[in-house]
Amino acid sequence: MTESATLLSPKSDPGFVPINVCDWSYPYLILPFTVIFQALSIVHPAVERILRGEKTLEIRQWAPDVLPLRHLLLVQNRHRLGSAGIREDPDGRALALADVLHVRPWTRVDCAASCSRPEAWEPGWLAWELTHVRPVTYPHPVPARLRLYSVDLDIDVDLDS
Repeated sequence: MTESATLLSPKSDPGFVPINVCDWSYPYLILPFTVIFQALSIVHPAVERILRGEKTLEIRQWAPDVLPLRHLLLVQNRHRLGSAGIREDPDGRALALADVLHVRPWTRVDCAASCSRPEAWEPGWLAWELTHVRPVTYPHPVPARLRLYSVDLDIDVDLDS
């Protein structure tokens, strides 16, 4: 599979087989389904900066197993996960969807686009290029976890916009 695993299944039919959104042939998709998103947690206030267009790169030490990542749910959280043994923040907020088409080595000239101080640059890190960023309105907490993870949300969303 070359696309990210964004799947649908209606809650009213527990025997429903998930459908890969990327194979959906309708011109748009706005349905009251539970949508299973791949999610990435990012520490506050980075997702707000991404939505304003100030931050176009997310810096990580690892790359996703599969590219492109489409409809990646960006979850903003208040606690840096992994530090002090924190593996999950139950009070994250789903704020945006983005696509990640490319991951490349992070360079010093990328500091502004990643909202990083130049002295924070280190070799060996990777820059995830965030594109097609769009806001999400979801009023409930969403857990923030390490690495990529799945989150199912009862949300009306247009995945073709």
